[in-house]
Amino acid sequence: MHVLFYVYPAMMSQGPRFTLAHAAILAQIMSGLIAAGRAECRMIAGQRYAEHLPPSLIAPANLSVIDEIELHRAAGATGGHSAVPTELCRQARSARAAHSPAIEVLIDRIAGAAPRFGEFEPDVVITFSMQADYLKQLWPDAVVLHVEAAAFSRPPFPFSLFFDHLGTYERAATALLAEKDVSVSDGAIAFARSVRDGAGATLAAVDPFADMDLRAGFARLVLLPLNVSNFFSFDDYAPYRTQLKFLFDVLLAAPPEVGVVVTERVEWGRVLHDSGSAANLDWLRSRFANLVFYDRFRDYASPSPYLLRHVDGIVAVILNVGLQGLLLDRRLGCNETSPLRKVAHETNLKAFFQGVEQGTPPADRIRWLAWYLESYAIPASIFNDGDAFSSYLERKLDALRTGSNLADTFPAIAPLHVLEGHWQGWEGRNEVASWTTPVA
Repeated sequence: MHVLFYVYPAMMSQGPRFTLAHAAILAQIMSGLIAAGRAECRMIAGQRYAEHLPPSLIAPANLSVIDEIELHRAAGATGGHSAVPTELCRQARSARAAHSPAIEVLIDRIAGAAPRFGEFEPDVVITFSMQADYLKQLWPDAVVLHVEAAAFSRPPFPFSLFFDHLGTYERAATALLAEKDVSVSDGAIAFARSVRDGAGATLAAVDPFADMDLRAGFARLVLLPLNVSNFFSFDDYAPYRTQLKFLFDVLLAAPPEVGVVVTERVEWGRVLHDSGSAANLDWLRSRFANLVFYDRFRDYASPSPYLLRHVDGIVAVILNVGLQGLLLDRRLGCNETSPLRKVAHETNLKAFFQGVEQGTPPADRIRWLAWYLESYAIPASIFNDGDAFSSYLERKLDALRTGSNLADTFPAIAPLHVLEGHWQGWEGRNEVASWTTPVA
């Protein structure tokens, strides 16, 4: 089997280091496949990645780079604003990417990088985070697997990724499959319930907010985890361009007796400010007495999973914590264009808050979660094991040839007893400790 790893080489609007972790993760997977001797592997990436990937992780002979500066200049020469990272990224992930003159330039640069590998012709192309359908222009018979972090990818959950032949976000299988579309065994459901029990116990054991009275007299609480402003993974699926607008709309819709617990992605900057020209926190608190926010939330790398224990529901657009909420049997609300819409309980804020106020238990999504855990979210202990991952890729290719429906094109990651072994002791106390350690 020939496997090509591809990292979108152009710049992202967040800067040159924004996707370096993607390249490192793919290089680690690639090294495992090579070590197992069951696949021949190569990588194509931007030149800046070569400066950060050590030879111990990827041999220089297996890496071909594209000069991102020359790429942007050539793309810009096609007209419009194609040299601008945001615009080139938009065109690259478009369903009509292959018809864009700027993306034709990108395809040409990829074609120019490939000959470094001789007669290498990929059977599988693995790419990270962003849609790359245009690769079919070069390798029409190759299966393109789009990779992104799965819902259970941060401690205390074991790191996991999905490998989706359709894409990410709204094109991912998870955005197309409702619970009625998946078939799972009683054993898979029992496995999902054991993961649910483990999640609840682990989050309770290390909850950094256990001593706080978050309800403070509110009959109900919902969690609103804010994301990153001005990034396509949010902008493309919500009618907002900033997280502040999202927050304001949710507060407008929330009944006064329902508290709204707000968290931020602190590594990408604050949304709530208490000083300076961007000050908004005191004003919001004066107008919305149900806004629940504490500076202490910012002391932790990712407070949202732990706060799920304290709330009755969660509002999300694309965040994995929305599916973590389902695992803990919380009510999930999203907007009508969210990739979460197939599994959310409500797809508009009014209906969501009505459900929260009524206090009726939300429909359990355990069957859908059982499919997700058995066939979609691949633990690192499997995708970093060259033999195990080679076997999975072989089954995946076979499932794509023989699957009678979309769910069937995702084979079981491993037998249930093997998966259970990977999830046993999944709390990984060293990981938990590092994740709940206050950030500097």
